[in-house]
Amino acid sequence: MNNRFKTGAFGSAILLLAVTASAGVIMKREGGPVGGDKMQSVVYIEGAKVRVESAAAMGKTVIIFDGDKQVMWIVQPDNSYMEMTADSIARMAQMAGGGGMSGAQNAQMEAAMQRQQAALANLPPEQRAMAEQAMKGRMGAMGGGASSGPVSYTYEARGGSGKYGQFTCTKYDQMGNGKKSAEMCLAPTSELRLSANDMRAFQAMSKFMEPMRRMNPRASQMATFNETMPGFPVHSLMFDASDKPTYEDTLLSVEQKSVEGAMFTLPAGATKRDMMGGRGGRP
Repeated sequence: MNNRFKTGAFGSAILLLAVTASAGVIMKREGGPVGGDKMQSVVYIEGAKVRVESAAAMGKTVIIFDGDKQVMWIVQPDNSYMEMTADSIARMAQMAGGGGMSGAQNAQMEAAMQRQQAALANLPPEQRAMAEQAMKGRMGAMGGGASSGPVSYTYEARGGSGKYGQFTCTKYDQMGNGKKSAEMCLAPTSELRLSANDMRAFQAMSKFMEPMRRMNPRASQMATFNETMPGFPVHSLMFDASDKPTYEDTLLSVEQKSVEGAMFTLPAGATKRDMMGGRGGRP
């Protein structure tokens, strides 16, 4: 093999590696309450950015997370959006801790929580459950009933495997301080052709929402695809504190495909809605 050929082959390999590393991911998932209607969502990943589209009776809701800018936008069907930054999440967590709020501030915070709950309803199931538990934790904190201490999660093999669509997975119980919080069927990320970069996007989103999780330690059970998981969730069945199964989620497909940068920007004409109520102009 001559040097020119070897140089060309090496260059081609580097180009292929670059293309593979920069390729985006498109996931389709289906989830909903146990025994209730299921809703499909589409997750787009490109670099440090994540976009989640969910269709409901009221229309399409879009969640956009930009890990580089450390911002999350929640775009409603009426083309209004709420913006969450690391600072705003930290402030909410601080307020949720008790914080000596006045009656007016309490009412304002409650209204904001209600709007957030509606807006976050279409997050991927792990983040959604995390946010919902965090909001419940905020209520508990105001009433003096907030839980204390972190919850440590482990994953115990249940034995056996499952198959959902094209994916084969291994069954695990997710245990929170020794108590089962979810039944999961996990697959190696290599089987789903998910790279370390893809996983970092999910982990960055989870870290971004960490202060919300601290508002209620129980919410940490829904940490998104954390590094302690022995695989990627293909199917999850989640339980509440009374051991009742409440929500299930299934991965339908994974596709490696570049995603246009415009998918991770606000839509034209979007109107900003303040987290505490009211509307403002687009920034």
